[in-house]
Amino acid sequence: MQHTSEEIKMQVENPEAKLLANTSSAILDPQFRSAIADALGLEPQTITLESRWKSDLDPDSLDFVNIGINLEEIFDVNINDDEFRKAVREAGGDPTIAKVLAIVRRIAKPY
Repeated sequence: MQHTSEEIKMQVENPEAKLLANTSSAILDPQFRSAIADALGLEPQTITLESRWKSDLDPDSLDFVNIGINLEEIFDVNINDDEFRKAVREAGGDPTIAKVLAIVRRIAKPY
């Protein structure tokens, strides 16, 4: 999928738009990857779109909160921890990171 120059400009100039934009999930944003990796104490390159939330990363309750905080700080959005947990649970409890990215895009609210 080709992105228009306007979409690319918007994503670079506005981190909130970068997270919330309806862009292809074929690319895992390095900042999104880092937010998860930092909260879990992992190397960012170990997290891929195909990584499984529970079986590969196994975040606990505190990790959910820390991931949410990291994403909020990086992308200047608000992520409700309970809504985040519920959405992941409703996605089967072990969604791929691609699905988690879609969940975060859906539930993140601009400040």
